[in-house]
Amino acid sequence: YNPTDTTFSRNIKMDSGYGIDFSATSDSGNGTTGNELFDDYEEGTWTPAFKAQNNSSNADTQVLDARYTKIGRHVTVIAYIKLTAHASGTTGGVAYITGFPFTNVSEHAPLSVGYWANWNANQMFVTGTVQPSDTYAVIRHNTSAAAATQNMDYDNNLQPNSALIFSAVYQTSQ
Repeated sequence: YNPTDTTFSRNIKMDSGYGIDFSATSDSGNGTTGNELFDDYEEGTWTPAFKAQNNSSNADTQVLDARYTKIGRHVTVIAYIKLTAHASGTTGGVAYITGFPFTNVSEHAPLSVGYWANWNANQMFVTGTVQPSDTYAVIRHNTSAAAATQNMDYDNNLQPNSALIFSAVYQTSQ
């Protein structure tokens, strides 16, 4: 830093454990005041994949887009994926999306689906939940107006060329 120069030509770098401290503007509101140190920002790509619950391997998945942004403990992911082939062996059980870039805390988090195509069965609504204390989501759906969402069975619903565009927002402890 040159004090006579009014422009910066480099990034500001914080040592580990340090950041921007907002405690001087502590607002209690209706909650309790917690940590007010902003010390982490990250963005990048990740590798989501379809997976059947009863198979130890992920299915062959084409990743058309998969990005994340992490601000503090808050993680936002987006992805566009297509199932290209089932993994060898069983395809039974619940349909999963694996490979989330950070482990979710011990609570469910919503996965919002904006597009789905080429399913093996008709779908009325598709959604999902990022699972507690893990790096995968359960795909949930319903096939009739009178039904609540339920775990999607991989075998009966997904087939090669099934596609999904989704986003999720969840918290991590990191």
